[in-house]
Amino acid sequence: MLLRHLEQTYDGLAVYGDLTTILNPISTDTGTAGLTFDVIRPSEEISIRHKTTCLLAFWFASECAQRGIKVSAKVLDWALPKRLRGIGLERKDPRDVLFGELAWAELDTFGRGPDIGALRNVISAASNDPSLPGSRPIMILLDRAERVPYPCLDSVLMLLDQTDVFTSVVATRPGVMGSDQSLSADSPAPGDHYHISHLGSFPYSKQWYDFQVSALRSWVPHSLSQIPSPELVLLLRISRDSLRCALELVHTSIGDAGTFEWQRALECVAAKRAVLLQSIQGQLRHLKPNITAMLNDIRSSHGDDFRLPVKITLDSEETDQEPEQLSLFHIGRALRDMSRDEQFVQLALRAGLLTTLHGDVWHPFASIEAAEVFPLFLWEEGDRWSTI
Repeated sequence: MLLRHLEQTYDGLAVYGDLTTILNPISTDTGTAGLTFDVIRPSEEISIRHKTTCLLAFWFASECAQRGIKVSAKVLDWALPKRLRGIGLERKDPRDVLFGELAWAELDTFGRGPDIGALRNVISAASNDPSLPGSRPIMILLDRAERVPYPCLDSVLMLLDQTDVFTSVVATRPGVMGSDQSLSADSPAPGDHYHISHLGSFPYSKQWYDFQVSALRSWVPHSLSQIPSPELVLLLRISRDSLRCALELVHTSIGDAGTFEWQRALECVAAKRAVLLQSIQGQLRHLKPNITAMLNDIRSSHGDDFRLPVKITLDSEETDQEPEQLSLFHIGRALRDMSRDEQFVQLALRAGLLTTLHGDVWHPFASIEAAEVFPLFLWEEGDRWSTI
C-alpha cells in the first residue's frame, strides 16, 4: 500500500512492480518460490541472477513505454543474453519480449549474462529522456521480495545501491535473508549502501494505533465510524502491524444494515485466520507438519495464565524464568529438532506466522533469537493482553 501511494504522489516517474509477477518465469523454471532454498542447485544460481536482471530490464522498459518513454533497441539488446541478441527489438514491444522470448527461455541461456550493469544502463537511458515527468530522479518500487526464489534477490538488492541516478525501494517481510544465507561478494551491504526502514516496529504503541486509525479513516470512513472504541482497539491489536488485515477486519465486520455486528466480526476473524493458516501450513510443511497443533500447544502450555502477545524463543532456559510481560514458548518443544529452530523462525517470519518483537528492528542476515506469534492466529474471545 505504501509503494502504491508513493507511485501516485511522487513528483517524477515512479514505477511500481510486483516481483512475484515479474519473476514468475523463474519460479516456473525452478519450481520454487520465496520460501524454498534447498531444491535450487548451486549451479543454477548464476543463471537465475542473470535472468532476473534481464526480466527486470524489460519489465522496466515496458512500463516506460506505456508512459511514452522509450528505451532504444540498442540499449535493450545489451540487456539480453548473447543467444537472444539480434531478435529485432526495433519491431517489438518490450512487454511482448518480457512475456514471450524471455519467459520461455531456458535458464542455461543466461549462464553468461546479462549482468547488473545492463539493467542500470536501461534505467539510465530512460532517465535521459527529455519527456520524463517531474523534477526528481526515477523511482523504482519493487514489492513482495520475500516471495521470489532466493538467488533473485542478488539482482534486486543491487538496485538499492543508491550511487545510481535513480532511487529504488524494495518491500519485503522480515526474515527474507537469514543469518546462514549469503549473496554474492559484491552485493550491497545494508547500512552502507542502502537504508532499512522497519514499518510498524512498535505495533502496540499509541502512535501506531493513531496511524492505523488515520489510514482506515481514509479508506473506509463509514465502517470505522460504526465500530465502538473498545472493539476497534481489539481488532487493531489482533491485526498488529498489518494494515491490510486491519482494513479487512474493520470493513467486513459491518453488516447489511450498515452497522457493526460483533458476531460478524468474530466470524471474519475466524475466516481470515483459516485462510492464512492454510497458506502458511503449505509453505512450512517441510519443517512443521501441523501448524494448528503447534498453536494449540502454545495456548495449552500456559493454561489459565495465557495472555497475548506470545513470544517464541530459541533459548530453552528463558522459558524457565518468570515471564514479566509476554507469554513464552520454546520453539524446540514444537519442532523437536534444535538444528531447524532458527530456520523455522526465519521462514515463519517470511510466511507471516511470526513477527519481530515489539520494538525490534529487523536487519538482513541478522540472527533471530526470539519472535512473536501474529496475534490473529492465537486470539480467542476473552483473552487477556499484556501491557507492552
